[in-house]
Amino acid sequence: MLLSEADYNAWTASLCIKAIEDYKTSSEHWKKLRVTWIDRLQSWFYDLFLRGNGVSAGIEDYFGVVSMVMTMDAAAI
Repeated sequence: MLLSEADYNAWTASLCIKAIEDYKTSSEHWKKLRVTWIDRLQSWFYDLFLRGNGVSAGIEDYFGVVSMVMTMDAAAI
């Protein structure tokens, strides 16, 4: 199960300031290195991959795929 909004907010409030600053610094660094045409190409290939593996909405349902993986019962695998 994914965190509820209240649980998520409580979790983020528990993070130390240094961790948040490190995340922001890292995120800004990688955003500067992004190449738009590579992003589009990667998205196209990933969409094909998802559709080929039974996700009929493809990349449009990415959140659904992430939710499914995050909530999988490890014992059932």
